[in-house]
Amino acid sequence: MPAAGREVVDSIGVFEIAPDNTMVTPLVNRAECAYLTFDDSGIAQCAIEKAFDDGIINYRKPISCHLYPIRISRVGDADALNYDRWTICDAARTEGREKALKVFQFLKKPLIRKYGRAWYEQLVFAENELFKKKH
Repeated sequence: MPAAGREVVDSIGVFEIAPDNTMVTPLVNRAECAYLTFDDSGIAQCAIEKAFDDGIINYRKPISCHLYPIRISRVGDADALNYDRWTICDAARTEGREKALKVFQFLKKPLIRKYGRAWYEQLVFAENELFKKKH
């Protein structure tokens, strides 16, 4: 983890409480996540997920982070999934366009983690049906 991120976590803690009373990761200078790191080629990654993948810790990053750039908000008794466009994701959007990869396809693992395989399969089915009707 970069020094600035460690300093924020040391001073604020491993999470903060947002205005909507949810736990969120602390930010460095009200911008990037304190857990944001970059690999040797400059690709952004999460220090928590990297530690999990490397076997250093035995827990994944919070689901809200795993789902990013999708943000969940409650609408009555249902979840609304909204795309959050942020400049830090520009390279991912470019790659997604080049590979014709939709956001829900990119987020397959975290969506299944949150809602289950059957839900994801229904999402794919619904998208396929919608796509057929458009063309």
